[in-house]
Amino acid sequence: FFKLDFTIPRLLFKLYSKIEMLKSLAAFHDLEVDDTYLRMLITGNVRHIDEKHEILARYSKCIDLLENRHYQTFDEDLFAELYTLLSDNYELISLYRTANDSDPKNKVVIDRIYTSAPSHLLSGMMNSLIFYVQNGNGSLLSKAATVLYYINYAKPFVKYNEEMAILLAKYVLATNGLESLAYYLNIEDLFA
Repeated sequence: FFKLDFTIPRLLFKLYSKIEMLKSLAAFHDLEVDDTYLRMLITGNVRHIDEKHEILARYSKCIDLLENRHYQTFDEDLFAELYTLLSDNYELISLYRTANDSDPKNKVVIDRIYTSAPSHLLSGMMNSLIFYVQNGNGSLLSKAATVLYYINYAKPFVKYNEEMAILLAKYVLATNGLESLAYYLNIEDLFA
């Protein structure tokens, strides 16, 4: 008998899944892209990446990083490594926002409910999230959903909170049973 080689179908699945994820992310950022451009971006065949498309290239690199570092602990070191790559800021002074969010759509207070957490509460809130993911009794899906909701609600980072929420939720799914498949689920479509 012969042994079936699933290397090529697996690579094609990853490529086309990543194209769909990046299309959703592009829609979130109101960017016009096509499948051919995204395929070239993913495979490193774009000579010059337009500044507004940099987020797509960096996000793709974050997915690759997570897939290759699935053993890393869910903690602030992981957050910093992802955020540094995503924001292209390798000289982080502070991981979390040090000032209250100034974006009007995030700063609104509706019936005393903030749409982003006050900056002085962020460290404690994120430590609580880390503790829950590492030690909580919740199911795989409840932990991933909590990460997605919590980061998107608290908005602990200066920018790219939605992207960080998705990346970290995928990480929780991957490290708790779904393995690398989790990185290719199009959770990005929730924000498109």
